[in-house]
Amino acid sequence: MTESTSDNKISSINGETRSPILKALTILEAVVSGDRAVSLHELTECLGIPKPTAHRVALLLEREGFLGREPGNKRFVPGHRLVDLGFGALRAAARQGPCHLALMRLAEEVGEDCGLAVIMGGEVARLDIAAIAHPLGVVTTPGGRSPTVTARSRETSSSSLRCRSTASTRSPSTV
Repeated sequence: MTESTSDNKISSINGETRSPILKALTILEAVVSGDRAVSLHELTECLGIPKPTAHRVALLLEREGFLGREPGNKRFVPGHRLVDLGFGALRAAARQGPCHLALMRLAEEVGEDCGLAVIMGGEVARLDIAAIAHPLGVVTTPGGRSPTVTARSRETSSSSLRCRSTASTRSPSTV
């Protein structure tokens, strides 16, 4: 079992350093935990990894799409595969347990489909949906994405951000 340190440095137990997989995961954690892109130097300083190791692991993660580079410099940002992995983890967590049950109860109470979504890169990405059976209607599925300019997502985005009606075509029970 590995030890965890408060400053995310790679720790060791009995003189053995973490496995290459844990080094890669620690680099990914460092890239997603900040509010800006991270340089190779910052990774080596923050995580206590030798520069050649950090460089080799970061280049592998970049080649595989888990890391990307900030345009115009060499700093690392989350890559498309890391973003998709994170979205998949959020979607799986949302479908399990109390979150999905709360959506189901709300959908039954208001008589409308209810969903949980996040805005990612100009799209509304659906994490979970509690659907009510409708004879006619648009079918949406968890994991799907829609441009934020569609009417349905505009209602969602505007109502959640401003708490005011944005369309006159809503049913009386639409939240």
